Amino acid sequence: MGMEEYMQIYVEEAGQHLKTLQDLSLLAQKPDDSETIKKIFRACHTLKSSSAAMGFDRIAEIARKCETLFGRYKDSGKIDADKLLDIAKVFGAIKILVEHANESAQYDTNEFLEILKKLGVGDA
Repeated sequence: MGMEEYMQIYVEEAGQHLKTLQDLSLLAQKPDDSETIKKIFRACHTLKSSSAAMGFDRIAEIARKCETLFGRYKDSGKIDADKLLDIAKVFGAIKILVEHANESAQYDTNEFLEILKKLGVGDA
């Protein structure tokens, strides 16, 4: 299988996980929805792993920090609802980076890393 085929698989699978990240809006109404938290955690985990495997380090780094954040929410059983807007900004960045994965190394992600740091996962 060539790199082009791997890329096609990555884009398809990442698209599914990006749709799962959109479930964040459900947590605004029900911040203790443990199933949604677990789904988002798994999506972040898979995005981290698949992005790292493809060499998309910036995507993998942000997804790893989101995985850590949602791991904490998974353990506590609820999300901090007052942090949803910041999390949505980071998820938006992941979406853009995935859509432009081949150029993702050129994107400045410092703003989103700072948001993650503010959320408590800066060094995660």
